[in-house]
Amino acid sequence: MKNPMGWLTWIVLVILLGSLAMQLVSGMFGFKDVLMNQVMSVLQGDEKLKQVVIADGEQTIQITTEGQRIQSNWVGRQVDTFIEILQQRPPQAPLTSGSPGIRRPTCSPRSSTRDCPSCCC
Repeated sequence: MKNPMGWLTWIVLVILLGSLAMQLVSGMFGFKDVLMNQVMSVLQGDEKLKQVVIADGEQTIQITTEGQRIQSNWVGRQVDTFIEILQQRPPQAPLTSGSPGIRRPTCSPRSSTRDCPSCCC
């Protein structure tokens, strides 16, 4: 009779290796979670922004630059601050609320009217 622990060991090993591979792939191609002060430094800095995605309902901001992809969460009403900073960026990296690089805040189905910016509700 064969040892059933041998098969169980292989199954657990395959699951662990699959989980590790998924974490590596998401780290290489996904967004890196950072603190909000790092996001603000990038927004207020001179680095060229390729894309900024602000999801007000989920309270996340994702920034793609030439060298990094970062994201962060916030608490409270910071959306207007992000938009103002982005609109005041210098001409070498212009982004306006109508450009494809900035997506206006959107409301999630679980947002109440008072939580949504006036542009979406």
